[in-house]
Amino acid sequence: MERPRLKANFTTKVDAADRIFLIAENRHAVIAGRGPVAVLPYLDGRHTIAQIAEAVGAELSLPETIGAIRKFEAFGRLADGHPELPEHEIAYWDALGIDPGQAKAALRAATISVVALDSASEHSVITALAAEGMTVSRCSVTEAAERDDTLIAVIADDYLDPRLDELDRMLAPRPRPWLLAKASSRAIWLGPLMEHGRTGCWCCMAQRLAANRQVERYITGNRGAGPIRLPHSQPVASPTVLAGLLATEIATMAVTGSSPNLDGRMITVDLEQLATVEHELVRRPQCERCGDPELIRSRDPKVTITSRTLARDIEGGLRARPTGEVYQQLRRHISPIIGAVTWLTPFSEVDNGLIYCYRAGHNFAMIRNDIVRLRRNLRGQSGGKGRTDLQARVSGLAQAI
Repeated sequence: MERPRLKANFTTKVDAADRIFLIAENRHAVIAGRGPVAVLPYLDGRHTIAQIAEAVGAELSLPETIGAIRKFEAFGRLADGHPELPEHEIAYWDALGIDPGQAKAALRAATISVVALDSASEHSVITALAAEGMTVSRCSVTEAAERDDTLIAVIADDYLDPRLDELDRMLAPRPRPWLLAKASSRAIWLGPLMEHGRTGCWCCMAQRLAANRQVERYITGNRGAGPIRLPHSQPVASPTVLAGLLATEIATMAVTGSSPNLDGRMITVDLEQLATVEHELVRRPQCERCGDPELIRSRDPKVTITSRTLARDIEGGLRARPTGEVYQQLRRHISPIIGAVTWLTPFSEVDNGLIYCYRAGHNFAMIRNDIVRLRRNLRGQSGGKGRTDLQARVSGLAQAI
């Protein structure tokens, strides 16, 4: 480290001649010693270690100076050099543990194709992305698929828009990441970020999404009606909120190369209740686009039962796998938007500690497009019980699946 700098997301308070408090939003540290107090004013990224040693030479020897600087470094509180950026940007990237100079260079190199199928949010999103320093191009579906940009961001008012199917089909031979977002309802939808061969595709998502729109599916399938378009019901600030969240996530992705928050998952932000919910995009092995449809068409209808090694669990039962492990595997299927199980809730809102029962929502395929079948599907739910809350939860979830 040539020019040590205290990371900009920390503020300092010298409590005594030999004690410094380092304070950030979600962390703090105390560094003790006369040496750290002496070198602190020079940890600005503009002084070399030699210059710092010269400045504090009347108080500290060279080994003491180096030792004092290393105390800050041992806490992970130092960076090298001071980039020519606004202080708030430096502080942001320092807080993420990313070199601010390298982050800014990555943003300048990033190119984003914006496909605006919802024009109401187009200006806000493009402005926010450009403010992060990225190069943004307004593209059609075909143009976005033909370009070789860092990311394709699609703003849609309906995730079942046929143009999304067209884009997904064009990207399949040469996979590239693309991100969906929506701001045309009370809840903002962010994601999922999809890429063929790595996450589920648009077809995987569309199958679940359409299955969970039972009334719309009945009307369009049985009545021969066209697509049902819901009126936009977003608050005035919705496009701006979406743009800020989207730009922040895309900027982080451009710098780090990944988006753990949206990779193969969607986050909804309810602007009325200020609540967020995660929805995982489950890749369907039998998907006609990214999987093998023959898994279903050629499968043997006979179920073969095999023996498993059983172990006694802490609840007193015999199980092939621990209950918690099963729940962690299956919980990703719960989502009212893109899940095979739409919801999972206790039968009773009051826990009496004696009876544990859960109910779960699911959707059956409509064998006949009649109103009776629709009503049964809308009322249909599964149930599960167990000796513990977790057992009942897993039982209800597994029954629904």
